[in-house]
Amino acid sequence: MDIVDKTTDDATLRFYMAQALGARAYSYWMLAQLWQFNYMDNPEAPCVPIITENNAETAAVDGIGRATVRQVYAQILNDIETAIGCLDGNPVEREDKRYIDIAVLYGLRARANLCMGKYEDAYSDAKEAISRTQASPLSAAEASVPGFNNADDHNWMWGIIIEEPDANGLYTFSGFMGSFSYGYAYAGQWQLVNSRLFDRVPSADVRKGWWINPVTRHSIADNYFATYQGLSASEYLDAVEAPEYAVVKFAPYNDVLRQPTGATDIPLMRVEEMYLIAAEAKAMTNATEGKSLVEEFVNTYRWTDSATRYSCNATTSEAVRDEIFFQRQIELWGEGFEYIDRLRLNKGIDRRNANFNPDWAFNIPAKAAVLLYQIPQAEIEGNPGITQADQNPAGTAQL
Repeated sequence: MDIVDKTTDDATLRFYMAQALGARAYSYWMLAQLWQFNYMDNPEAPCVPIITENNAETAAVDGIGRATVRQVYAQILNDIETAIGCLDGNPVEREDKRYIDIAVLYGLRARANLCMGKYEDAYSDAKEAISRTQASPLSAAEASVPGFNNADDHNWMWGIIIEEPDANGLYTFSGFMGSFSYGYAYAGQWQLVNSRLFDRVPSADVRKGWWINPVTRHSIADNYFATYQGLSASEYLDAVEAPEYAVVKFAPYNDVLRQPTGATDIPLMRVEEMYLIAAEAKAMTNATEGKSLVEEFVNTYRWTDSATRYSCNATTSEAVRDEIFFQRQIELWGEGFEYIDRLRLNKGIDRRNANFNPDWAFNIPAKAAVLLYQIPQAEIEGNPGITQADQNPAGTAQL
């Protein structure tokens, strides 16, 4: 970013400067989630090095040590604030959703403020993101068939657009997550929901159909229009011996069953997340209002029983937040949020007594060292500012 004058009035340059700043903010936010525990309990704990245009040359020669969590978040917020200034009132519009717009920036800041426990700011930013975006949530009817494969969908705010030439082989999002594609699932590596999570989803919630029901074999694939060699989507899943609890949330590229091309787009931000951030942030300052917001979201967009409405039974802020965490587990399943949500909320990971292979069962308590990523050895060897003493402590899962 040092090649662009930060005071420039050129709208195009300011647009691209916002892309760089927004991407850097997102990257540091992701790094902060994985290399140190949450901001609220550990603001002065070592996080990751901060390298910007201001210190890149020095860092390349002398190295740079780990900044604190507080310092990393300060950099994140500063980058987002500058990026918002670059886009606010800027006439240059993004060509597609691989680019960051101002609504995405408010969404990124809502995430950061939620992690910092700045709940009023998180609520305000989430509402601003909803107001500024053209995206709108999927209806229950729209969520009743597989999807989440195309950035043009009206509920996407930001995503990675995958072109066909970039989707060779099985190492794609669709290759790993898709039950309908020719990928790892087809070869036996199915992506399954934890049975305990599945059992908690009410039958009136359309999202219960995002996985194969172990009793009825029903799922949203029953309503899916694609066919393969005369087989419906459900018949196809039976033919390839898809197991109970297998995910059917993600449609294949171009909605073609047993699709060998994995050029499905990858969601980075959907507007539904903003509704859940707003509900959680509000719950932490006013449990009743937070409860009302999560009820409104589920009943408006995910509930199928008009006679019996969804009701959040929690009454305290922490209990409402736990219910919203549950809603995030369902809504954002497979999109990369639950792990970092667990670290953010000091929740362990218990995979015992569920539907998984018992050889894979484990129980990791909250704040266990094994939850944090280790600093790569190449970083320790190549960065004079970091030594082995700076390494995150190692740990093992309790089986």
